[in-house]
Amino acid sequence: MVMVGDSRNDIIAAKAAGCLSVGVTFGYGDMTLLSQDDATRPDWIIGSLPEIYENLQPQKNKEE
Repeated sequence: MVMVGDSRNDIIAAKAAGCLSVGVTFGYGDMTLLSQDDATRPDWIIGSLPEIYENLQPQKNKEE
């Protein structure tokens, strides 16, 4: 489960639910400011929704 949100309450709710928190740079909250506090720091910060899929894709090993 992934919680995507733009506010302090969204990030806190994600952490309380034990899921991955994704903060968006487009919305009400200031992710730069929220990232300064452990309680409201999202696991990821994205600028567009397709970035969620890009981050979820397995990373290829450069040695392969």
